[in-house]
Amino acid sequence: KAEGAAPLEDVIAREERSWGTHASVIVITPSRRPAWTTAARELGRRRVNVSAILVDGESFGGMFRTMDAVAPLHEAGVAPYAVRMGDSIPMALSRPLSARDFAVQSETGAQP
Repeated sequence: KAEGAAPLEDVIAREERSWGTHASVIVITPSRRPAWTTAARELGRRRVNVSAILVDGESFGGMFRTMDAVAPLHEAGVAPYAVRMGDSIPMALSRPLSARDFAVQSETGAQP
């Protein structure tokens, strides 16, 4: 459960010094805010390996399209994974979403 009111991008920036070169950070979030994807990009520039697990808010009855973060994550060099309601967690995390998966989803509304 998320606690606190700090935006994710602020938490990433605040903790950035904790992660050295070649560390790995996994961000788990339903956020679609572009600012956190920019913060993740900055970590990558520091040679921190960043992956993102996007919890698809819409599939859980939320209002926001979490998958809107996929394209900025690809642009940032961050591997995005998606978990939707009813997914098998091991299957959902077995491979990142590809740009092709995202393009098909955007065009058809289908889930990869």
